[in-house]
Amino acid sequence: EEAVTKELPTDESGNVIYPVTKPDGSPLPTDASGNFITEEGLIIGPDGVALPYPRNRSCSLRHLKMDILFAVSTTKVSKSTFDRILRAISNFADEVDLSPDVTRIGLVYGSKDVVVPLPLGGYQEKEHMRDEIRRIEFSDDESQDYISLYGPAKQQFVMFPRADSAKIAIFFIQDVIRYVACFSSLFKKTTIILPTSSSLFFF
Repeated sequence: EEAVTKELPTDESGNVIYPVTKPDGSPLPTDASGNFITEEGLIIGPDGVALPYPRNRSCSLRHLKMDILFAVSTTKVSKSTFDRILRAISNFADEVDLSPDVTRIGLVYGSKDVVVPLPLGGYQEKEHMRDEIRRIEFSDDESQDYISLYGPAKQQFVMFPRADSAKIAIFFIQDVIRYVACFSSLFKKTTIILPTSSSLFFF
């Protein structure tokens, strides 16, 4: 039995509200129940439901326009842990396009003093970025004194603005629970907070 073409939804003026069509503009086929289907026969779900996607193709960050700021709290953090975080950030650079008009990366870290070894986008190329990270000299700080990384992180986006880019701040903080509410309510960007003791920072 041949599938019938489903009538496209229109507004009160008769204009199509949204095109449910193939790339060439022709209507999508439907199954016997009137559901839109792909050429492989997969039902395309309603709005908000992910479209069918080939399993052999994974989501890629490589060509997204993003500004990503890494902020690492060194309070109660060992040198080995700090070095692992830096390696993860360096490895992450292989997953994105660091061209100036695509993805920019920045890094701030510290405890009672904040250091900005890598301003947002402050490098010529990927190897230059890695050289800046390799130059970082970590010193253990057993002090209980610290300042919030929120201000320095936000300042990077203010000092180096860029229109139409996704703004992402990734915080590595030992006492995660203490900071989640604060950063989630104050930082008006995509914010990811990871515990420095976690294996999550192995990208």
